[in-house]
Amino acid sequence: MSKRSKEKKKMNKLEFGFTIFSLIFLIGFSCFYAYRLFYYKNKLAPKTDDGKKIVLLSDIIKEKVTTTNDGLYNEENNFIFKGNKVNNYIQYANMLFRIVKVNKDNSIDIVLDEPINYLSYDLEKTNYYESNLRKYLNEDFYNNISSNLLIKSPYCIDSIKDPNKITCNNIKVDAVKLLSVSDYLNSKKDGISYLTNEGTSWLLNNNTESVYSLTNGNLSYSKPNEIHQVKPVITLNNLISYKEGDGSQENPYTIDTDKIYFASYVKLDNDLYRVYETKDNILKLQLEFIYKNGDIKNELSKTTNTFTNEEGLGNYLNTTVYNTLTYKDLLEECETYTGEYNSNYENVKNTSIKNKIVINNILDPIFNKEKNNYYLSTPYETDKSYIFNEELYPTKANIVRNISFSICIDKNKLTKGKGTKEEPYTVVNEVQE
Repeated sequence: MSKRSKEKKKMNKLEFGFTIFSLIFLIGFSCFYAYRLFYYKNKLAPKTDDGKKIVLLSDIIKEKVTTTNDGLYNEENNFIFKGNKVNNYIQYANMLFRIVKVNKDNSIDIVLDEPINYLSYDLEKTNYYESNLRKYLNEDFYNNISSNLLIKSPYCIDSIKDPNKITCNNIKVDAVKLLSVSDYLNSKKDGISYLTNEGTSWLLNNNTESVYSLTNGNLSYSKPNEIHQVKPVITLNNLISYKEGDGSQENPYTIDTDKIYFASYVKLDNDLYRVYETKDNILKLQLEFIYKNGDIKNELSKTTNTFTNEEGLGNYLNTTVYNTLTYKDLLEECETYTGEYNSNYENVKNTSIKNKIVINNILDPIFNKEKNNYYLSTPYETDKSYIFNEELYPTKANIVRNISFSICIDKNKLTKGKGTKEEPYTVVNEVQE
């Protein structure tokens, strides 16, 4: 074989190898970019299983951007609601929230419109990440509202000495947080914000020895062991689909969510309840209104500041009241905590009591602020117990007050309804019919 033939044969092998390599490269290149195209097409224009385009809530919200007056402002691709008259209401887990902002990644920060309860920040710590309040929100509260729609989100815990010089060097990530000083300042337009509220609510940041709070629309400072309103902030993921609503208080934005019983309504006979805790198949329900409109009252106890089964309110509920309930056979044994509260929420759980009818403790949510002047099962010092009467404070346990109570029921017995106030869950049986 000539030298030229050998070189030609060698060249043919090289060309063949190069051709195969090129073909593999082109196929891999095409597959990679086809995948990228499919991925981003579905991410930017997601569809349901039947092929219908999903409208993202973040896109609906951002359609309302303005540059004047109250409304939604674009600040470096963070879309922030400012002013007082803003349509930023959204329904989640049967509760009404306000949209604080749409973040750069299209996740959405929302804050509860009304306080979930009244607690201290901590006994002495002023750093949110180390506080008892943060632990309570990310454990007890979050366990009741968690779903695949929520994500953990970052926040800054820098100590703020001057609200005009806010830094962000220490960043933490959590599922539940509080409004920051920056959130409040950024929500103001011409000195007014939709976040203004009556009373005092906790903010996230501290000022060394104190914690920032919001009092009647003004920044203020509070000692960590003071008791104030708690308004949790949670973050919706960036692929939340829009269902309906225009963001007004009368017609808030709604989204498709997993079935969350927390804060949903249950009607038994003529009594309306609200779910305040879920555990396995058992739902804890608190009476939505004062028992018998306040016509019947009772002291907590004549001899102690503790809710007991033996006498006082506990005995009255589980004898007289229990026997009047047409649905008493549906009730499961219910538990409430009776430990003292000294800024450490875990101490409240040191002791408890069980019966068919109990009353709420200081850790349980307060859904209806209009329901007033009733005892909680949390004692205070030697002869006092906490009551709720527009605010939370201790008082003598032997004073006759309104009655609010709680019961437990198996959720599998709720066979009708949607859990809304208009269509509450009900039990379909002889009692309910």
